[in-house]
Amino acid sequence: MSVQKEETEDLDAGQIHDILRNDRRRLAIRCLREVGGSMSVRDLSEEVATRETGEAPAPRDKRRSVYVSLHQTHLPKLDDLRIVDYDTDTKEVSLRDRAAEITTSMEVV
Repeated sequence: MSVQKEETEDLDAGQIHDILRNDRRRLAIRCLREVGGSMSVRDLSEEVATRETGEAPAPRDKRRSVYVSLHQTHLPKLDDLRIVDYDTDTKEVSLRDRAAEITTSMEVV
């Protein structure tokens, strides 16, 4: 029953702030939104690394660092909050409807 309640609750201001205070999470959400909402973690990490460094392609060590942090930290957090669906087996990530709460706040910020 509590799962049903969680599905319908909006994110609170603290959760939204926690998500948006990290540049890499903001970039990941922005990249996903710009490509239509879904991509592989590898492609996402390459795009985020490119935007962080301003180099295309970004240096290999930077791409690897971004991949690891997305895979181990940022995507699981966004998945737990139901902002993205992150399939750790296929390494695919896609925005969920709830991401609109975050993107609206990103535009204000």
